[in-house]
Amino acid sequence: MKSDYLIIFNGVIKPVGGQAGYIYNLRTSDYFTIISKKEQLIKKSVIKLFLKRILPTIFIEYLGNIKQKNKFLNEFENYKTFYIQNIDSLRRSKTIHFHETKALYYFYLFDKNLAKSKILLLTSHNPVPTYIELFDRLISIGVNKDISNLIKSKQLKMDVEAFKLANYIVFPNSGAVNPYKTFFFENNIIINDKFKYILTGTEYLKPKILKYKYREKYKIKEDIIVFGYIGRKNKIKGFDLFCECIDYFKENKNVFFVSAGTGDIKYEGNSLRYLDIGWTDDPASFLESLDVLLVPNMDTYFDLGVIQALSLGINIITTETGGNLWFKDKEIVHLVNPNIRSLVNFISKYLDYSDIQYSKLNIINKFNKYFDTEVFAENYFKLYKSLKQ
Repeated sequence: MKSDYLIIFNGVIKPVGGQAGYIYNLRTSDYFTIISKKEQLIKKSVIKLFLKRILPTIFIEYLGNIKQKNKFLNEFENYKTFYIQNIDSLRRSKTIHFHETKALYYFYLFDKNLAKSKILLLTSHNPVPTYIELFDRLISIGVNKDISNLIKSKQLKMDVEAFKLANYIVFPNSGAVNPYKTFFFENNIIINDKFKYILTGTEYLKPKILKYKYREKYKIKEDIIVFGYIGRKNKIKGFDLFCECIDYFKENKNVFFVSAGTGDIKYEGNSLRYLDIGWTDDPASFLESLDVLLVPNMDTYFDLGVIQALSLGINIITTETGGNLWFKDKEIVHLVNPNIRSLVNFISKYLDYSDIQYSKLNIINKFNKYFDTEVFAENYFKLYKSLKQ
């Protein structure tokens, strides 16, 4: 029965990155039940986003420093309320799939006996254990270091306990486990027979603006090769390497670089062949305007942005790290070592030899084979049916 298999998320699912977007791509399936926050709460999220844009950064940092500690240390009550609201579904289900370590941890605190009677699955969506990424984010927005360390230590406890409590840990592929191996070893997390693998799926991206119109809007020439970057601008995502590529090719009149997103790193060079458009609410049109997407991650979980770009048939150059190892020998993305020399050497080769480019048709056909949402949902259903407590 559909109610036997439950995916639960204490947030609003929507077509973005992370857990919200991942679960959004499963929402139409009849194989299982998805419980999340109600759609009307989106309005609240939009208001918050609007305020973040119009308020000065320094004020946002001040608010973060004041509120983060209480927000984090008291959030169990928020999860408890969410679980109470959905208690009937939780009791009916045989399998419950969590997409945050703290969600599973708080569920166990909420009702240990109920938790012990279920098959608990956990998927983490971070390229590194959550406590590491959370600490870095808190520091980057100006939260006091002592408060950040306090929050980090509690998150570490939740990460460790959640992975121990889970009956099964779901990763997109075996390579995506690599960033977690040290964490599992150092915290004595026994993982024998716990791992299950389900490739991430996604809907086709639908550009709002035609490629030539988008380039026209930003005064990017039609006859040059455009390399792009989209997402968080930080070191683990490799934006610093992207910036080095801009400088390396700044005298090449046949190329142009463009980026979209926000983050800790800014391009500090003087190239006239680069444009940053900042945050975008139309990633599909941005990606459609590119010839090549650069994803120079230093380490990789399994990048949803890469999979979404494949739905458009775009050539992608990314690093041979973590979850990206799955792409090896698939002839769907171009893999390089995670350093600037390998990256610029391959870009130079790509510019000189058109025969190494993958055809748009080839990329889209392989996207359909591996990452279509129907395939995604069917793989999950097969997994859920096969599990034993």
